[in-house]
Amino acid sequence: MGNMKKYWLESITGLNGAHHYGMSSAAGCTKEDLPTNDVPQGSDCFDYTTKTVYFFDGISWN
Repeated sequence: MGNMKKYWLESITGLNGAHHYGMSSAAGCTKEDLPTNDVPQGSDCFDYTTKTVYFFDGISWN
């Protein structure tokens, strides 16, 4: 269980390869838990708890 991910991949956009993730801060996920390796710039993640969208600028989630 210690290896369980707190976020999930929802889809990948064909045009630019952006990844679309989902997460739940109520389940303990924070934007610091989101992946940064092999994630294309312009990817996004939606927090279903707070209804917040984070965008990946190629370096970090904002």
